[in-house]
Amino acid sequence: MNAAAGSFSQALTVNPDYAVAHGNLGNTLKEQGNLDGAIASYHRALSLKPDYAEAYNSLGLIFCELGKQDDAIGCYRKAISLKPDYARAYRNLTSIEKFTAALDDILLAMEDLYYKKKDMSDADRMDLGFALGKAFEDLKNYDKAFAFLLAANRLKRKSYEYSIEADHDLFERIKNTFSREFFASHQGSGNQDRTPVFILGMPRSGTTLVEQILASHPQVFGAGELMLLGDMINNNSARIKTQKFPEYILDLDMDALEKMGAEYIEKIRGYSKNAKYITDKMPHNFMYVGLIRIILPNAKVIHCTRSPMDNCFSIFKTKFWGTHAYAYQLDELGRYYNLYRDLMAHWEKLLPGFMYSLQYEELVSDQENRTKSLLDFCGLSWDAACMDFHKTRRRVSTASVTQVRQPIYKDSVELWKRYEKQLEPLKKIVYEYSK
Repeated sequence: MNAAAGSFSQALTVNPDYAVAHGNLGNTLKEQGNLDGAIASYHRALSLKPDYAEAYNSLGLIFCELGKQDDAIGCYRKAISLKPDYARAYRNLTSIEKFTAALDDILLAMEDLYYKKKDMSDADRMDLGFALGKAFEDLKNYDKAFAFLLAANRLKRKSYEYSIEADHDLFERIKNTFSREFFASHQGSGNQDRTPVFILGMPRSGTTLVEQILASHPQVFGAGELMLLGDMINNNSARIKTQKFPEYILDLDMDALEKMGAEYIEKIRGYSKNAKYITDKMPHNFMYVGLIRIILPNAKVIHCTRSPMDNCFSIFKTKFWGTHAYAYQLDELGRYYNLYRDLMAHWEKLLPGFMYSLQYEELVSDQENRTKSLLDFCGLSWDAACMDFHKTRRRVSTASVTQVRQPIYKDSVELWKRYEKQLEPLKKIVYEYSK
């Protein structure tokens, strides 16, 4: 990433009026977390090229992450006015703007584009499908919303190879490696630092909301979705070529486990030197609870849960930035969700008391008491700012960026029932697990 920034900067020394290079530099700086630098680059690009729709869209993304929703909407609408077939800008706009009228100009333009542009790429049609699904859900036209969402998911699913059986095998190997005997033989292992707070669970289960609540406390720094743990695991897998994760963990001695914990602490402290706690809100760290226990035994682990059908359907409605290969086909999504539930039951059975479980529905119906319980688990005193989490100004870059800028609301509880007939394949798989 630094090399990319250097390349764009070098290009600009040769031609300082190259608008696209300014835009690309802005994209790179944004990924590095330098939002002020990115905004300056986009503004410079637009001063040179006022019709640069992509720069307006990128600027909108930053404003959205910073909680400046009106500014973001203005940027997305400007991008669309400059480039009326800009599917991604439509999707970004619909993610933060609520539709109230079927004759809304943006909605009509999206439908017209979706049905009439025959040479549209699959990627653009997919973006428009997710956007139209969101818009028609706003209008409570649930049949039409689902039709667009299903079409978008099908386009996404056909774009890659995936085997749910491979994930089943991985989850079984994790459970077999992190056994009762394994934990018994690793008492006292790891680095004893208490800095990390891991917030994990399935995506769309309330992890962003919980992090926003905690990050509103003066003693907590919310670092967002970090790749630190996954990267450490992958790097060790590359070094220990005789084994892969999770099996290579069996070959690590106590000293190696302490070093892994220390390495994680060193990296997470790069986000804040002074905060008592730093959150790592990577949802899929649920796969690594056993590893967290043996390399960072004093870490706090918060498991966010949600009604299975609401959780799964919320995933199905979302086009993720990262790889969530299980997410775009209902039967695979249901089977993966059951794998997740089975693995979490394994951790609960072998590591009782290590995790704190927080149910999304209970949090939105009893915010104050659940927040107090959450703070107690983390060893934090009560702070009223945690109740007004939506006022906390920090960067949020997940799919829930809009929701955490609002007070607690219950609109999404049991929303899946509006689609019960269409979700029958998912319901059958998810409910079979409970029998």
